[in-house]
Amino acid sequence: MTPANSAMEALEKIDDALTKAEDVLSDVLYAEDFEGE
Repeated sequence: MTPANSAMEALEKIDDALTKAEDVLSDVLYAEDFEGE
């Protein structure tokens, strides 16, 4: 595997992790907003 390939793979994994974290955070924030009403 070339360094470029492994770098791309690492970036994809980071992007995937960030997407999951965003989903979790938006769920948490939505739940907090919902409780506040």
